[in-house]
Amino acid sequence: MRAMGDLKNDRDSAGQNQLSAMPKSPLKRLIVGLALVSVVVGTLAILQLLHTSTELVRQTETAYESREEMYRVVGMAGFVMLMSGLLVWLVYRKWLKMEMVEKELRHNVERLTLIQEVTHHNATSVQDLLDFALDRVIALTESRIGYIYNYNEDERRFILNTWSKDVMDSCRVAEPQTIYHLDKTGIWGEVVRQRAPIMVNDYTAPSDLKKGYPEGHVQLSRFLSIPVFENDRIVAVVGVANKRLPYDQVDIQNLMLMMEAVWKITERFKLQEEIIRINERFALFMKFSPIYCYIKEVSGQESTVVQASDNFIDMVGIPAADMIGKNMRQLFPQEFADSMTTDDIQVVSDQKVLRLEELLKDKYFITYKFPIRTSGDQNILAGYTIDITDLKQSEETVRKMQQQLMHNDKLASIGQLAAGMAHEINNPIGFVGSNLLTLGKYVEKYNGYIEKLEQELSGTTGGTLPEAVRDMRRSMKLDYVMRDISVLIDESNEGIERVKRIVNDLKTFSRADSSARGKADLNSCFESAITIAFNEIKYIAELKRDYGELPSIKCNIQQINQVFLNLLINSVHAIKAKGSEIGKIAVSSWCDEHYAFIAVTDSGCGIPNENLVKIFDAFYTTKEIGKGTGLGLSISAEIIRKHGGEIRVASEVGTGSTFTVCLPLQPETDAGS
Repeated sequence: MRAMGDLKNDRDSAGQNQLSAMPKSPLKRLIVGLALVSVVVGTLAILQLLHTSTELVRQTETAYESREEMYRVVGMAGFVMLMSGLLVWLVYRKWLKMEMVEKELRHNVERLTLIQEVTHHNATSVQDLLDFALDRVIALTESRIGYIYNYNEDERRFILNTWSKDVMDSCRVAEPQTIYHLDKTGIWGEVVRQRAPIMVNDYTAPSDLKKGYPEGHVQLSRFLSIPVFENDRIVAVVGVANKRLPYDQVDIQNLMLMMEAVWKITERFKLQEEIIRINERFALFMKFSPIYCYIKEVSGQESTVVQASDNFIDMVGIPAADMIGKNMRQLFPQEFADSMTTDDIQVVSDQKVLRLEELLKDKYFITYKFPIRTSGDQNILAGYTIDITDLKQSEETVRKMQQQLMHNDKLASIGQLAAGMAHEINNPIGFVGSNLLTLGKYVEKYNGYIEKLEQELSGTTGGTLPEAVRDMRRSMKLDYVMRDISVLIDESNEGIERVKRIVNDLKTFSRADSSARGKADLNSCFESAITIAFNEIKYIAELKRDYGELPSIKCNIQQINQVFLNLLINSVHAIKAKGSEIGKIAVSSWCDEHYAFIAVTDSGCGIPNENLVKIFDAFYTTKEIGKGTGLGLSISAEIIRKHGGEIRVASEVGTGSTFTVCLPLQPETDAGS
């Protein structure tokens, strides 16, 4: 802050420079000329009067008749002097008025100069601007000190904004206040209570409005304060004090006009600061936002980036700054860019929010686009895009789990049904088998009885049966019937045994406790699976078995049976997909020191190489909709993995596939847990 003398010199020099630059008016030149002429004429008249008077006195004694001449001359001289004095007085009065006009003009120039200085001051903040403005206000009013307080009408409270430097240097108050309530203020609060300027040219004079000031406060001799209004509300008070000469209305006017202009500048500066803060916050938001944000302009059939968040580099591979001014075809693949441009045009034309789900580079996004209404004719829209790839994957995982649970529920339901069927079938099969055994015994008895009768009858007729008996035996084909009855009974017993095996296998597959583990013969497990699937196999393929000797393995028997059944069914389906000819399925088993191997080879359609990496993925299937869930191999692979093993696959399109189950002989983990 510069010294007061420097400020005043600057102000005076600025005013003088302004005045010297203005042309003098013709009226002023005329008045000055008349004044000079009047002075010259009056001086000449006086000199002439003195000369005439001297001459008349000298001639008085000799020419009495010249007295009238003398009176006439003296009268004329007096008149001339009177008129000259009047003219001089008028000129002086006019001169004073001109001085007042010039003084007012000088004040206006000073005020405008100071306002211009405030306007062009390179302030770093509102506080800096108000400090500079207060400095200029003090200079304008030729005061020594000053202050600015913000005022809140709702809370009736003053908050110190700034004191002049001289006050801070001179103040000796131990704990100066910065906040005052209106009710506790003295005469300086009258500016708010009266909502008008307060001027005191003798501050030492007693007043009921004074409440004193604290010890160490700067002593005041003169004081002037004004309110600052904004929309008919007082928002601040400005005070100056200790002018050498008394304050007057010119000071009030200067202070009010100056602060009115300053406050408008301050409000504009605050608005600019707020805009800067908003822009900075928006820039930070665009920089650190986890979502993709952008602003675009649509012109014709093109959509161009106006602003974009920094994280777009992850999506398009270039910095956000380099995206500005580019259209969609310059940033994204052709098809995707065309779709985005069409959507952008729709948003600005329909003036509606658009929600989209998009797929780009194997990532899923959800996008919201909305129009921005501007005062011009620009078509502006903004939007934000959220990467929902993780959400999609989670949803897919949940969906797969739900389908797998549904599949398991179906298996459980089938198991329960199979268990119920096995129970229901076992009862009739039991007594059917028992009856067949009894029937076989009865047939043997009948056969023995008939044979005995024929022997006895032949003994009475000379060793041969009567002709009628022989004819009857031939016509009834008793020889064939007696042989065939035994065959039929044997076949029925064999069928009963097969039904029993099927029921037992069904019971194995339908065990309720799916976590139960035990020692299992893998060859027997595979035979159980063949039994269950045989009705599918016998019309489609020839089945060949080549079992090797395998040790018993501790495993979850129900789950292993399910794996074998899935492999057999897949082989049947692969053969069906190839054509109508009878295919071949070969089952083999062997082991080494660490693993047992069970292989299923089919002559089906085979699997393309590009699909081999997908066949164990959940819900992946090449079958028609409704003919496969895509869970069989996925579940099988998971079961074997939990047993510490793996499923290997080798396939050739058009030739067939081989699936090999590898199970450790000594599992390290609890199978099926």
